[in-house]
Amino acid sequence: MTCTILDNPAGEDATIVSRSIYSSIATPKKKSTIFLLDIFSRMNNLEEVRRRDLIRTTMLNRNQLSDPIKLCSLQEYLKMHKEEQDNCQIIYTFVVAGASETEEPFWSSFSKDNGKSRVPLLDMPTGETDLTVLNIRENMDQGKSTTWFDWASSSTLAPDYIGKVDSDTLLNIPSLLSVINGRLPPPTNNDDGIKLYGGDFVFPQPPYKQFMQGGFYFLSRHLAQCVSSKAAEQNRFHGPEDQRTAWLVLQCSGTEWLWCPPNPKLFLHPVKKEHSWRQYFDSIMSEDDVVVPMEQLCQPPNQLFEETDLFLKRFSDRNLYYGMGANKDLKSLLRSTSKTWNDGLPLTKV
Repeated sequence: MTCTILDNPAGEDATIVSRSIYSSIATPKKKSTIFLLDIFSRMNNLEEVRRRDLIRTTMLNRNQLSDPIKLCSLQEYLKMHKEEQDNCQIIYTFVVAGASETEEPFWSSFSKDNGKSRVPLLDMPTGETDLTVLNIRENMDQGKSTTWFDWASSSTLAPDYIGKVDSDTLLNIPSLLSVINGRLPPPTNNDDGIKLYGGDFVFPQPPYKQFMQGGFYFLSRHLAQCVSSKAAEQNRFHGPEDQRTAWLVLQCSGTEWLWCPPNPKLFLHPVKKEHSWRQYFDSIMSEDDVVVPMEQLCQPPNQLFEETDLFLKRFSDRNLYYGMGANKDLKSLLRSTSKTWNDGLPLTKV
């Protein structure tokens, strides 16, 4: 499958782009953007072992890319020479936890208690060459994602963006690569720290506020560092991980948001049954050429706020996709929110 992204027409998003990090996309890139894709899984779980095998033979199959060297595992990347590393833009790894149940569910480089006394990763044989084992006990909402963002953003690997994907999320890798090259600018020599938060924007009814749904979202490295620091400062490691991440993101000034709604041309979540996974994957890959307007994959929500009716339609479609009811008060809530979006919204309740 070849995935082509259409450029936005001249003048579109002009008022937004002029104030945004996206203005740097129009200039020649000095380096390729590096995206670290972490697929959250569990180690001692037979169902997850089978799911990882399924993901490797479908979603992570490099034959779907016109340039297969754009995708590599973290373990492969670390063994490459510098010239080879420059060719790989999507570095993936399955993230599991390997410590005993008596250990803490999180690790922080910012914590005085365990930052220096415990190593963040475990070097242990697993029989799988693309696993990264965190030195914490296995958990979902007690600090696993924050632990990963902490290590990934502070390690010598230094990726530009760090993505978190659930193992039941079918991600379209060719489309992700197009988003990376079209929407995610790499840092420049005079970069003061791009803070970007992307994913499937969720705006449920109060008292909860906006966040990116946990099936697939990503942070720029600088934002991941800020989130990790805020989590340690406030001991904020517990609670629904996607909402907790958003709660911390909202405390990092200068953050821009990028909305990537569920779309089979980019990702589907959740896809739990193997036959459904293969059916969706085969259907997407069977198309000879997919021409995807960029605004159908990812775009700043600011533009959608200025086009309220368009946002309401897409939000309604999204709610139907997840089996959620219509939000009758969304239109007034959206209009009041759009006025203060860049000034910072109320914090997400966790």
